[in-house]
Amino acid sequence: MSNSLYCSETHKLNQFNYDLLDSDTKEFVERQTSAIKEIYARTLRDAWEAGRLLLEVKEKLEYGQFCRWIASELGLSRSTACNQMHLAQNFSCATVAQLALPITACYELARASTPSSARNEVIERSKAGEKITKVKTRQIIARHKSQINEEATRQQSLSEANPSKATIDVGCTDVTDRYPDNVVHFRSKSHNQSKPSSGTFHAICLFTSLNSLSLQIMKFAKDGRKSC
Repeated sequence: MSNSLYCSETHKLNQFNYDLLDSDTKEFVERQTSAIKEIYARTLRDAWEAGRLLLEVKEKLEYGQFCRWIASELGLSRSTACNQMHLAQNFSCATVAQLALPITACYELARASTPSSARNEVIERSKAGEKITKVKTRQIIARHKSQINEEATRQQSLSEANPSKATIDVGCTDVTDRYPDNVVHFRSKSHNQSKPSSGTFHAICLFTSLNSLSLQIMKFAKDGRKSC
C-alpha cells in the first residue's frame, strides 16, 4: 500500500463518526467543535503576532536586556518567547491561518533545526484533512533529519572513495652538491595531494620563481668572489 493511500485510510479510521449520534447531539457537538477549533486557530494566530512583536523589540535591546524584559514585563519564559519568535520567523501569517494543528506541534515545526521538507509534509498532510498531533509531528521531523544525515554520510563516503587528486611538481632542485659550503639549500618535492585552490597554485608558482632567482643570485655572488 502506498504512503498516501495508507495515510488516507488511517485518516478515515480516526475520523469521528457523527452518524452514531442523534440529530440534536450531532448538531451540538459539531457546533462546539467549530467553536473550539476557532479558539485554537485564534491562539495560534495570537502566538504568531506576539512572536512578530517580540522580534521587533529584540532588535532594539541587547541580549541580556531582552531576556530580563520578557521575564519582568511579560512573565514569559525564554523558551516560550523563542517558540513564538520562531513561529513568526518561519511561517507567514497566511500559512498560520490555514494550519489545523495544535500550537505545540506548530512550535516543533517552527524550530530552526526542523528541516523545511518536514514542515512542508506536515502542512500538506494537515491541509488534506489528516489529524496531526505533536507526537506525529516529532516523528515526521525525526524521519526527515535521519534521511538528511544518511544522505550526508553517503556523500561523504563517495567523496572519500573518489577523491580529486592532482600531482604538483614545482621542480626538484638540490643545490647542496653544487654549493658544498651550504651557502644556500633549497629542495622542492613532488607530492600527491588534493587539488589545490587557485590561490595555492599561484603561491607555488611564486615560490618556484623565487627559488630559481635565489639560485641565480647566489651563483652570481660566488662567481664574483672567485674572480676577485
